Amino acid sequence: MHKNFIYGADISSLLAVEELGGTFTNEAGDKEDLFEILKSNGFNLARIRLFVDPKSNKGVSYGAGHNDLDTALKLAKRAKDHNFKVLLNLHYSDFWADENHQTLPKAWAKLDFAELEYEVYAYTKEVVKSFKDENITLDYIQVGNEVNKGILWPHGRLFRRKKATQTEYDALAILLNAGIKAIREVSPTIKIMIHLGQGSNPEMYADFLHHMEPRLFKFDALGLSYYPYIHGQLTELEATLLFVRTYYPYERFIVETSYPFENGDETTIVSKDKFPPRRGFLAYTPLGQARVLEAIIDAGLNEKITGLCYFEPGWLNVSGLTWATSEGLKYLKEKNIAAGATLFNQALFSRSGKPNPGLSVKLKMPTFKDSKK
Repeated sequence: MHKNFIYGADISSLLAVEELGGTFTNEAGDKEDLFEILKSNGFNLARIRLFVDPKSNKGVSYGAGHNDLDTALKLAKRAKDHNFKVLLNLHYSDFWADENHQTLPKAWAKLDFAELEYEVYAYTKEVVKSFKDENITLDYIQVGNEVNKGILWPHGRLFRRKKATQTEYDALAILLNAGIKAIREVSPTIKIMIHLGQGSNPEMYADFLHHMEPRLFKFDALGLSYYPYIHGQLTELEATLLFVRTYYPYERFIVETSYPFENGDETTIVSKDKFPPRRGFLAYTPLGQARVLEAIIDAGLNEKITGLCYFEPGWLNVSGLTWATSEGLKYLKEKNIAAGATLFNQALFSRSGKPNPGLSVKLKMPTFKDSKK
């Protein structure tokens, strides 16, 4: 079973890293393309985020790799050239969409609900067709990113008050179904993923799926986010995966995870001061990162997940690469993160692009050695 395990890397910032002068070295100390290094360490899927229009009205990039359609196509082409599967991550926003941000794209801001439903359908169809026209076969598509509190706020928002209403669930389903319908019309073979946050919260998964699964058109996979410095214990992650495996017939992915290899500082989104290691987890060191990643993979394998995707293993410490520029923060109305903040201390490479021990975790795990990877 493990020989079919999908081991993914979110490589969305790669073009920006390269444009800003970042390079990667392999275990032998030679410079090499990131895809080649990842492939030789057991990775076989590239996850690529897509923002609708990630720049201000004056043309200033919001940051985070400037992941517009042209960038996504270039990354996907390179991934396919290296025989990687591709997971396209539709954010349905001009910038980061997650549990705290689901901001309407600028061009969609004045649409009413019916118009927005059609725009989700038309945009999704155009995107998928763009990949098909370039002869790029997409393997998976996320319809939204961390959608457990909805998408395209306020229209598709859940929990406007303490308890989500049936009307809110209906609205979210209509918007997600518009995306699912568009994908199926262009390519019935692409697997569709619904992605939720809070991977260590089985009660939330039970509540969301109870209300949303009957409302949604057919989808194929459920992805979850699990960050040990924010979320709960590995046993709680396993409880979530066990619940989904027991009651729902979907492929299951830990589709976002990472762990710092150094403590970080005021410039990093995650640091020892802001998010200290939680009980039971190792210190933020290269070895600690490797051991925690191994434990997360083991926890997933215990519950027979289809795959795991590491978030941005190639985000190097290059000047100019940031989670958000000041324009990006303005778009998100985000006041708790500083402009220029970065994610480099969660990469699987050192600041200078040398492999950390975490990069080769999969190769060294007995379970994969026994199954010939």
